Amino acid sequence: MRKPDAVRLYRSGEEPTVEKLMAQDDVIAALKEKLARLKRDSSTSSKPPSSDGPAKPALPPKPPSGRKPGGQPGHKGHSRAMLPPERVDQIVDYYPTNCERCRRSFRSQPRQEVADPQCLQQTEVPPVRAHVTEHRAHALGCTCGHVTCATMPAEVRASQFGPRLAALIAHLTVTLRVPRRGVRDFLQQLLGLAISTGSVQALIEEASAALADPVLELQEQLPKEPVINADETGWMKKRWLWIFVTTRFVFFNVIASRGAKALTAVLGADYGGIFCVDRWQAYTCYHKGRMQICWAHLKRDLLGLVLLGVLTKEPEPMLLGAALDLLRTELFGAWHQFRDGTISRDRLQEIAAPIVAQLLSTLERGRSAEHKAVRILANGLWQRRDHLFTFLEVEGVEPTNNIAERGLRPAVQWRKICFGNRSDAGAIATSRLLTTVHTCRITQKDPLAFLEQCIRASRAGQPAPSLLVPTASG
Repeated sequence: MRKPDAVRLYRSGEEPTVEKLMAQDDVIAALKEKLARLKRDSSTSSKPPSSDGPAKPALPPKPPSGRKPGGQPGHKGHSRAMLPPERVDQIVDYYPTNCERCRRSFRSQPRQEVADPQCLQQTEVPPVRAHVTEHRAHALGCTCGHVTCATMPAEVRASQFGPRLAALIAHLTVTLRVPRRGVRDFLQQLLGLAISTGSVQALIEEASAALADPVLELQEQLPKEPVINADETGWMKKRWLWIFVTTRFVFFNVIASRGAKALTAVLGADYGGIFCVDRWQAYTCYHKGRMQICWAHLKRDLLGLVLLGVLTKEPEPMLLGAALDLLRTELFGAWHQFRDGTISRDRLQEIAAPIVAQLLSTLERGRSAEHKAVRILANGLWQRRDHLFTFLEVEGVEPTNNIAERGLRPAVQWRKICFGNRSDAGAIATSRLLTTVHTCRITQKDPLAFLEQCIRASRAGQPAPSLLVPTASG
């Protein structure tokens, strides 16, 4: 049944009753709450920043500090370090020809250097051209009349393009997010290499195949890791990109699911470690063990509750959101001291104990609040109260899931260029290339060199190197 409309009642001259006025108040309150939710953005909810749109109000300008732009007095300067002599390819010496005072030529007198020369190293890119090797398999005739033809090595017969070039194409695609046509044009302009977009795609697929074993090794190791940070984002074409971050490697997986079955496909039926995630239901449905709920997401939810109270002029959501956010700020102040090495973990737990008690007490009061949004948030956090403070007790657990969100950011930028994957093979290639590049950064490997090693090993029929083994300096 349609609820009473104040305008219709006024125009018809119908006498408004108490019941009708109360119903009208309910409609107004519901509309106010709906408006408040529509005004939420990425800073006051879990919406992605890309959904904010131009209507999001700009941040208020910072008050002038009175300081001049640039480095401030006492700031330690940074300059480009001189390369060692063995890295210098050419030295050009300059000498004065005449004395500035008497104009006498230095050529007519013995050279006397009275100080070290002033040095300036200029780095330049030399003219580059693709190196082409022509392989020839000769046929020789024997005195017996038989003709024998030489056999080229398998790594030579594998492709018309060398492994380093194939690695460069894959690296440009996944790391620098250059489209296929952009890679084609870049190689043409820089190396004078004529290559089709089809060949570019074929070499990317070859790189994906060469990375199969190293990435599979990470997937098998992932369920054994004690702590995993996880997150997910849309990948177009009804696919989602999942990221799993550990202290030793990063694993990406593009799969046509945002539910718990995606987690089962990667981690198995039962993961026994600590899961650091947001409150997306797929995580809580899948993982029954210990977790750490992301406080960065909770901060946005609390600010959203305050915004709701401000827009609807209702004190309850505003007061609860502000109280919880204040306690969160105090808790993070102690955490930052611990992370910076100022205090020990025992001291962190000592400082956090009364804050945690106040947080739980505030949540418990919120569970019986009159406002529906307050009750929903308070009950949701109360049910997961055992997963809010794991970072206070367990080494290697962070209070936020920022490490996973930062790992997704370059992938999201790539998605905006490539528009996802249309095939399963493309989704697998995306997963393997992202996994390799991000893991190489953790293990201090050169991703371009690692890609080349894998492609070279694949063409020669040899085992690929491991992503888990760090470099000598790692």
